[in-house]
Amino acid sequence: MRNRRALSTIVGAVFFVIAAATSIAYITYSMDTVDNFAQTIATNEIEQTNRANEKFDLTQVRIDGGKFNFTIQNTGNVPVTIARLWVENTTDSSWVPQKFDINKSVSPGGKKSNIGQDIGLIALDTEAYDFKLITDRGNALPFSVSSTMTSKLYAKLHAEPKIIAPGFSTTLTLEIINNQTSDSILTEISPSIVCDPDITLESESGLTYPVPNTVETLERGDVATFRWVYVATGTGGDTAPCNAYINNNPIPANLLDSVTVKIENPSFASQSETALESEGLTCCKTTDDTLAFHGETTGVPAPSPGGNGTSFQTYSGLPELSGDTRTMPADSPLRYYSKNDGATQVDVPQGTWDLTLVMSSDLVPSSLSANLPDLVYFFDSADPLLDSRNNIDLTQAGTPGTGNGVGQNGTDTAIFDGDDYFVISYDDAFSDISATDDSTAGWFKTSTSSGKLTIYRVEQDVAGFEEFYDISINNGKVEFSFVADDDSAAPTTCTSPLSYADDKWHSFVAVRDTAHSCILYVDGSQVDTDFQTGNSGTGKDIIDITSADTNIGRDPSGTNYFTGELSQLMHWNNYGITSSQASDLHDANYGTAAHRISYEIYRADDSGNILDTIHTEIIDIPFQDTSNVPLGWNDFTHSNLLTNSTDSLGSFHFTSDSRLYVEIENISGNSFLDWTMNTDDNGYTDNIGSKLVLPTPNNPFPSYFQWDSKNPLVFTISNAGPNGMFMLFSGTRVIFEELDKSMSYAGLLEKFNSTTMNSNEDGNFMSVDDKGVLTFGYPNTEPGLSPNPSGDMPTNSNYRMYVSIVGYDSQGASVFRTFYVGVVDVCDPCT
Repeated sequence: MRNRRALSTIVGAVFFVIAAATSIAYITYSMDTVDNFAQTIATNEIEQTNRANEKFDLTQVRIDGGKFNFTIQNTGNVPVTIARLWVENTTDSSWVPQKFDINKSVSPGGKKSNIGQDIGLIALDTEAYDFKLITDRGNALPFSVSSTMTSKLYAKLHAEPKIIAPGFSTTLTLEIINNQTSDSILTEISPSIVCDPDITLESESGLTYPVPNTVETLERGDVATFRWVYVATGTGGDTAPCNAYINNNPIPANLLDSVTVKIENPSFASQSETALESEGLTCCKTTDDTLAFHGETTGVPAPSPGGNGTSFQTYSGLPELSGDTRTMPADSPLRYYSKNDGATQVDVPQGTWDLTLVMSSDLVPSSLSANLPDLVYFFDSADPLLDSRNNIDLTQAGTPGTGNGVGQNGTDTAIFDGDDYFVISYDDAFSDISATDDSTAGWFKTSTSSGKLTIYRVEQDVAGFEEFYDISINNGKVEFSFVADDDSAAPTTCTSPLSYADDKWHSFVAVRDTAHSCILYVDGSQVDTDFQTGNSGTGKDIIDITSADTNIGRDPSGTNYFTGELSQLMHWNNYGITSSQASDLHDANYGTAAHRISYEIYRADDSGNILDTIHTEIIDIPFQDTSNVPLGWNDFTHSNLLTNSTDSLGSFHFTSDSRLYVEIENISGNSFLDWTMNTDDNGYTDNIGSKLVLPTPNNPFPSYFQWDSKNPLVFTISNAGPNGMFMLFSGTRVIFEELDKSMSYAGLLEKFNSTTMNSNEDGNFMSVDDKGVLTFGYPNTEPGLSPNPSGDMPTNSNYRMYVSIVGYDSQGASVFRTFYVGVVDVCDPCT
């Protein structure tokens, strides 16, 4: 009995162990299954999150070597791997869609170029394609690329001016808009112009037209602008039709737009060149709604005691020929007052008030104004090769791109894809390095953190030993190094401790000083310095560059290409920048807010005390680069205009004892550059320059001119050239016109300087830059010589005054110019 019970106990125990083991195994299996399921869910959630956060854009399309070159930017916060590219030729219906493996990764914020260069897809610039880039997570980026030969384009061709004299120039501007109904990207846009032979392309600038030669990509809604400059070689009366064609192929099917340029011989052919280039203007007057900013200070309220700035005149009269300049902030604030004559009331209706400033920006911060750089490259999108010092323009190698307004503070940039660069031709005055101080500064942006990326390098083999001056990004760090005339010396090298391969903009300044040491600044702060080592002695401190060109974007040996963007590159050939100047260069704004002004309009009493506020505004002014202009302010085609149109303002009444008062005040700050404003200059297309245009008033604002009618009427002119001239009696007149235009009075020229004028005698010769004094007889309704002219003379009142000059120049060409003096107060006696 006991044996049976013991056996039962043993059997039961065995079954218990089996049941327990089975249960434990099942529980363990269940827990593993649940854990694996949870991990799968977590993994899927992470992958779904990453897929949702995956963002990338197409930033550039090019055709290089017969293959597409796509640039992709990762705009998300997770890495992107471009796995496949699908493509369909939409022009060729027999073409079968194809798939290509890409397998290229782009880190967050980074860019990847040359996508499409290593696959078997041939790019035909005569056909259109649909593309789809697909990532390894399954996200897709569809886009289309069209040929200009398969797309209907909107284009407009302009000529400015349309009327020119023989020997003068006109600028043809072609605007092409991508107006495709789809989001198709246009590639390789290269137009051409065919003009009648009466005008020919100018050649003195050395430019290859059009400028730019090609626009590589044009997205939907974007505009590509091309420019040509033509010179009239025909004669007066000729017309020169010009046709613009796409694809540099002048066939009827490629015609975009047309414009006709007219060549005229003005009856008075030797006006100033600027006026002739402005459609042959023969009378240069202002209107009552235009108040020019003048340089005279007579009769205006003085600044309050202890106040800064200077007060000047403003009225509707032609400015002086020579012009005047105001330097900001030194002359700030500028105050302009209209005349208060105690009689004239002016009503200005509701409408728009426009401020126009003719101005130029200083090239460098004020701390460097006495030490300007020798070479300056802003990589302006309109002319990226231009040296703003007008010393050495760049030569382009490969196809560096340009970024319009994408640099620090909205500057233009040069874009390097790792296979293009610029060259600065050797010149011992600007790029020889030698033994003196040298400095190079600029801005860079790159995301490439490995290898060497050359920014600026010049090198020369001297007696088998290479001497060089080099600024690079080396494994993400900024590096400045050089070797002088010493074959036993290691390179003198400064290296930043931090990496700057973060796809953000950074400034650098590299200095080789009088001690022949290197000093390196990044983002305005010194990061490293090193001293030249090796043998000492005569000549051992010279970097012996005697003929070698400088490369921007690679080593001259053809290696270490730069990938990224550069902006505001400057080089000083004989000056070492100080630490404070390096900081100033970093802070300076060369973009959309290089300057800031306060612009205010008031109604003031006779003493300048403010009665009413008409308008106040703070204006940011973009950088205006005119430092390379050799002809100065009178060359309007190179001068810069800033026009700000205010909102529509209400009507305003100016009593006979009040004035219009305009104040322009410079707002200072570390980032703002100094600038120069030009006034009182009629050498511009509109013959005014800096001005205020307001709604047309019922009466003109009085001018500051008075003529005491009991005294001779005297007027002084100056000859700005280009040739000397003789004055003629016939046609040279002074005219007074009543404000309502009901009557006019004219006076004949009686004397030019000391010469008595008549129909049988011309005035004495006036050479370039000479002044001439014109004495007129009394204006009369029946003009005649003194002392007994017939008719009526102007009475005490306000009149519009004009002076017409007629003569001939030293080459026999006729001279004609009409000055609108403005509204003149005729008085006897005058107060």
